[in-house]
Amino acid sequence: MKSNFDFLTFLKKQDKRIYIPIAIVIVLMLVLLLFDSGEKSEPIVDTTEAELEALCSKIEGVGECEVMVTYRDGEVFAVAVICDGAEQPRVREKIFDLITSIYGIGYNRVAIQPLAK
Repeated sequence: MKSNFDFLTFLKKQDKRIYIPIAIVIVLMLVLLLFDSGEKSEPIVDTTEAELEALCSKIEGVGECEVMVTYRDGEVFAVAVICDGAEQPRVREKIFDLITSIYGIGYNRVAIQPLAK
């Protein structure tokens, strides 16, 4: 217990400029520990697309639905939705809101088109 006290006393006697490099090293170590998981997991595209298709098809006015999700560096880059009801502006808006809120992407990365009959 005394050795811990001696170390703290030593730090108090040191110039205040020593705290900045120590703090930087500690923060960098924490960042590396938190964000370095070792393995990079690839998202399962089929499951994600199937789940998104199921969600979109539950929106009022949406019938049959097909979804394609594209990825860049492991994160969702863009989403394409082809569905019945996409010609209606309110349905399109609901689909845009759903996808942009789920994936945190902008409207410019979501394409919604009506299903060919």
